[in-house]
Amino acid sequence: MASVNSVVAGITHEMKTKPATYQPISCDIFDYVEIACLYRYKVILRLLNGDQLDGIAVDTKIDGDRQEWIILQSPDSQTRLDKIIEIEVTTPGAKFDKVKIQSDLQ
Repeated sequence: MASVNSVVAGITHEMKTKPATYQPISCDIFDYVEIACLYRYKVILRLLNGDQLDGIAVDTKIDGDRQEWIILQSPDSQTRLDKIIEIEVTTPGAKFDKVKIQSDLQ
């Protein structure tokens, strides 16, 4: 399995999950990620490796390798979007409640 660095609470740790190379998500799905960040929604990220991250969506980034990331506050972390199965929004009155990013069958 490939290693992908993820920053959690200011500490870098390794996430060992597939896929090794970045698989871009659709523009439609990316729009939901940007909405979550724009409105600073509280979210739960369900990851391919079985982990779950809770925090406030604050930004997205595209790195030099054209990999897309979501940045959470509380705890400070960044997660590559193709490592996420689903984003669940827990903020009351949000414009959406869940968005599926990847199949958990990968």
